[in-house]
Amino acid sequence: MALTFSTTGHQCVIISFFGWKYLTALHKNNGAAYFVADYLTLGIDSTFRHTLDGKSKPECIFDFLQDKTGIDSGMRSALICPQCNDRIKSNIRSENDSTAFEDIKNILNEIGNASKWDEELISYWERKGSSHSKKARKKSVFISYCHADSEWLKRVKVH
Repeated sequence: MALTFSTTGHQCVIISFFGWKYLTALHKNNGAAYFVADYLTLGIDSTFRHTLDGKSKPECIFDFLQDKTGIDSGMRSALICPQCNDRIKSNIRSENDSTAFEDIKNILNEIGNASKWDEELISYWERKGSSHSKKARKKSVFISYCHADSEWLKRVKVH
């Protein structure tokens, strides 16, 4: 579940993986990466979801998966269907959008490759020996913040 809201001009997203094991046997890290890919994709084009046109395509990131029964096929396929791919390409308006779209494609490829073999994403990177593996072993969190929000940073660091 994801909850998005704005407070004092800042957007905040809260993600919960409660009950994940009831949806899929795939790893939560794969699901977190899948959510990030979905969120980035909607940053380029949020005008369409397959469930809105009545044609479910659980393999496409643009299928909202309202009942979540397609989460396995969605993560194992981890793709953007040709129709959505064309639409996204036509909605790219900046270099940031173009870079984000390349990142989305890379994220989806990695999720699909790991998930189709029931492998946890970080283990997949380590086994594969990719450039991600050094980052994956590091157990840290990077927090980017505006100095005006330093009080919020202190509150977050407690957790």
